[in-house]
Amino acid sequence: MVIKPDSISPVNQDSIVHDYQKAEAVEDEDNRKIEPFGVLGLGLGVAGVIATILILDAGGVIVLPLLVILAGMGLGIFSLIRIRKNKKKWKGKGFAIAATSIVGIVLAAAMLFAIILASADLS
Repeated sequence: MVIKPDSISPVNQDSIVHDYQKAEAVEDEDNRKIEPFGVLGLGLGVAGVIATILILDAGGVIVLPLLVILAGMGLGIFSLIRIRKNKKKWKGKGFAIAATSIVGIVLAAAMLFAIILASADLS
């Protein structure tokens, strides 16, 4: 059987590109929700840092702001665990990592600052 060039139907390039773009759009669609505890943890951490700075400036006790900072760090860790266990449902790992790491760094700096203040008072 011989195929004549006239019998071959031309391929519509527009339909191929359109079908490819449609398939790509379906793959890019992300229906996951941002995990709320990571965002809340980051917010608590930032609020605790601001409260710590304001209270230290006024010469007060920083117990409550440190508890808020620890709560923010705990929520960040909890959020990371939830995201890892259910990747198809949750996104927002960056918020959780920021809540954990930034709050951890600030907490360490606050503890160092408290130690320096305590040793200065003893001298």
